Amino acid sequence: MRLGRFALLTTIGASIAFALACGPPKQIEKEDSGEADTDTDTDSDTDTDTDSDTDTDTDTDTDTDTDTDTDTDADTDTDTDTDTDTDTDSDTDSDTDTDTDTDPPNWPYDLAHHDGSFESQVGCSSTCEFAVRFTPTSYPADLLTVTIDTISSTASEATLSIYKDVMGSGNGPTGLTEEVLELSIDLSSSPGGDNFVFDVESAGVTISDGDIYVAVSENNSFMGIAIDNNSVSDADDNWVYAGAWMTLVDAAGGKAALEGDMGIAIELQ
Repeated sequence: MRLGRFALLTTIGASIAFALACGPPKQIEKEDSGEADTDTDTDSDTDTDTDSDTDTDTDTDTDTDTDTDTDTDADTDTDTDTDTDTDTDSDTDSDTDTDTDTDPPNWPYDLAHHDGSFESQVGCSSTCEFAVRFTPTSYPADLLTVTIDTISSTASEATLSIYKDVMGSGNGPTGLTEEVLELSIDLSSSPGGDNFVFDVESAGVTISDGDIYVAVSENNSFMGIAIDNNSVSDADDNWVYAGAWMTLVDAAGGKAALEGDMGIAIELQ
C-alpha cells in the first residue's frame, strides 16, 4: 500500500521578542566635539532576524513516500500462474485400452481336453456315437472348425453332429436336440493315427449360453477315436452312446486304457 507523503511542518512561529533591556539612554557627557555619536543605534542590528532561518522547513525529507517498495503489486512472485506444473495432461496413460486382453477373446481360439498326444483308442463296429462337451470362454461363440483324431479307424461314412445344452447341466446329450453338421465324413486312418479338420463355419452354429457337445457316429464300419490316457479329465466331458448316453468312464467298465480324453477338439470365435 503506497503511503502518502507526510510533510511534518512544525511551524515554529515563535517571533521571539527580545526586550532589549538597555535601560534609559545614558546621558553621555558631550565632549567638545558634541557629536554624541555613540551610535547606540538601537537599530539593534544584532540581526536577531527572527526569520529563524533554522529552516524549520522540516522538509526533513523523512520522505514518508514509504517507498519501501512493498510493491503491493504482490510481486512477491507468488506467480499465481500456479506453475506447480500439475500438468493436467493427466498422463496416467489411461489409454482406455485397459488391456482388454483380460476380456473374453473374440479372436479364433481352440478348446480341447486332451494334450495332443494319444496312447490308445476307443471304438465300435456297430451303431455307436462319441461326444465331447465344451464350454466357451465367452458368449456368443461361433463354431468354426472341428478336429478329430482317430487310430486304426476304417470309418468312411461317419456323421458329425452337435447338441446344445444352454443350461450347462453336464448331463450329457440326453434329451437334447441333435443338429447334423456333416454327413459321410471319412475318418479312416492308419495304425499310427490321423488328424482330420472339418470347416463347419458355414453351418452357422452359435452358442449363446451353456455348453455344446460335439459328436461323431458310425453305422457300418469300425470307428476308432484316439484317447489321451495321461490327461486328467472330468467324467462329464466324455460321453458314449450305446443304446443310451453314459460317460466314457462308465462305459469303460474300469478298463484304464479306455479312460481319458477323446481326440475331439473345436475352434471358436
